[in-house]
Amino acid sequence: MKKLIILSGVALMSLTLVACSSEKASKTKSSEEKIEVTSQTSTTESSVSTESTKSIESETSSPEEVLPSSEPETSTEVTPDSSTEVQEVDLDEAAILNNDFTTLSGTWGAGNGNILIINPDHSATLNGEAQTITVDTVSSGQKVLNIRMATGVARAGAAIETLKVGEKNPYGDQSDTSKPRLLLVQSGSNSPAEEYFYRK
Repeated sequence: MKKLIILSGVALMSLTLVACSSEKASKTKSSEEKIEVTSQTSTTESSVSTESTKSIESETSSPEEVLPSSEPETSTEVTPDSSTEVQEVDLDEAAILNNDFTTLSGTWGAGNGNILIINPDHSATLNGEAQTITVDTVSSGQKVLNIRMATGVARAGAAIETLKVGEKNPYGDQSDTSKPRLLLVQSGSNSPAEEYFYRK
């Protein structure tokens, strides 16, 4: 009988060990399945994230898609720190002397602070004061460009000398000859650099 009790105890312990071992294996297997499922989920999320990133990158790097700007387009002049270039409109002196002010029209500024605004209809303002620009013929038959106050009073006999790109003032030039320039003169002279008007 003792043997039977011992045998029953050993059998019970064996069953308990097998059951515990089986339960532990089941827990381990369940844990491994959870890890595998989590790993697959992470991989899937990573894949989705990567695909989204690639999709976004391909959308933003598309050269055909241009986003509209809320600001008006502007041009800038080439400067040492700029890579954008503007084509400077040169003066057409022959057209100007034939009353075509297309290349003369616009805002011009001098280094001394004077601002000259010329309109296609020959009206102008000099520092906010109304002016008229005329093409007059002098006694030699040569045409000259003059500026007068809009009231008809001559502005001290001022002529507008137009200087194209590369053209120099024959009396001496202190200006930037790489740009078109205007000079208000009473007679030919070597004017200081700050008196030359440049297109703004």
